[in-house]
Amino acid sequence: MSRTRRRRDRATAAAGRMAVRAGTAPATRRADDTSETGLGGWMLLMGVATFLRPMIWAWGAWQTWRPLAALGPDHPANGLLAFEFVCLVALAGAGLWAIILMMTNRRLYPPVLIATWSAAVLFAIADAVWARALAGEQAVAATNWQIAISAILAAIGIPYLLRSRRVRRTFVD
Repeated sequence: MSRTRRRRDRATAAAGRMAVRAGTAPATRRADDTSETGLGGWMLLMGVATFLRPMIWAWGAWQTWRPLAALGPDHPANGLLAFEFVCLVALAGAGLWAIILMMTNRRLYPPVLIATWSAAVLFAIADAVWARALAGEQAVAATNWQIAISAILAAIGIPYLLRSRRVRRTFVD
């Protein structure tokens, strides 16, 4: 710590002690302070992602259903397509639940979103492993992109949801 900073800290502490003695201390921030609640700051980006991800998953489920319905029952890709369809529908459903929880400021929103985004990363990895086993290197680009998006969102969003003061103050019901 620099000498200037130490002096400034000591001066600030002394001024605070003098203000407390004189009875003119500034009001401290209360727990019910609403200045850091709602969909603002970085939470706005989380809200956008919360709305967009279920739509992307639902679109992916629709895109998976079409070839699944068109292929014959003995096609080797049926297992992978069925797995993708079920997982995407489940992720879309969990995402819709997260939207409802976010819109009603429920305390359950952060854990549900964390679980959903963690499941999305696990699904992307499992899907990539299975697709590569089935199609070889043809599936590499699409699966790498899916893993990257899910992992980046989870790596940024999960710590934010766990540590943010705005999240703790907004989702209280």
